[in-house]
Amino acid sequence: MENINLLLNPDTTTFLLSVFLCLIVSHGVYSLINRSKGNTANRADMALSLGILGTFLGIVAGLLGFDVKDIQGSIPQLLSGLQYAFITSIAGMSSSIIIKISAVKEKEENSTASPESIHTELSKINGTLKNNNELRTEESKELKDEFKKSISGDNDTSLVNQIKLMKSDLIGQLKENKDINESGFNNLELKFSELGESIAELSSEAMVEALQQAIVEFNKQLADQLGENFKELNAGVKNLLEWQIQYKG
Repeated sequence: MENINLLLNPDTTTFLLSVFLCLIVSHGVYSLINRSKGNTANRADMALSLGILGTFLGIVAGLLGFDVKDIQGSIPQLLSGLQYAFITSIAGMSSSIIIKISAVKEKEENSTASPESIHTELSKINGTLKNNNELRTEESKELKDEFKKSISGDNDTSLVNQIKLMKSDLIGQLKENKDINESGFNNLELKFSELGESIAELSSEAMVEALQQAIVEFNKQLADQLGENFKELNAGVKNLLEWQIQYKG
């Protein structure tokens, strides 16, 4: 109880109220100075939260010092706590409102542009666009030069020289293929010629052998037939002689 009375005596209450008010005012001043950096809504909410916190602390302090057995004697302490609570609440709400009003005013000032400022901004935009255009033109020129150099340059990596090298390689490859084909055709022709000669030789030998065999068979058959004919002729002559002898006799 003595600690609560010490907390709620006029000197202590004034000190705590001064500290809390200084905290709220400092936050408000800081928010006004740095309102251009944004987060105005968060700063206003913070000021309001500090005021509400002071309100509850004052109410709690007043209620802690209230004695139901001595209501008449506890009323001054309760009123002191409520006074502390309402002052901090008003300070917090006022700070929050001021921060929001300053933010709205600054927004209106920023949104209300003079012809000079508009001309200045347009000049800046025009200058930026001009610089970008010049930069793009320079880059396009460099790309064009690089492309032209890569196509018709004197180095070996240029497109023209690469095409020439490819053409030379292609001609050499075609010539080599032609030589290989001619050599292959010549070899093939030689092989066919040799094959024809071999077939001709084989055919001639076979024909001669077959002819000889046919002649041998023909001679044999002729000899056999002539032999039989001579035998029959001899028999016929013999019979004729015998018939003549018999006829004369």
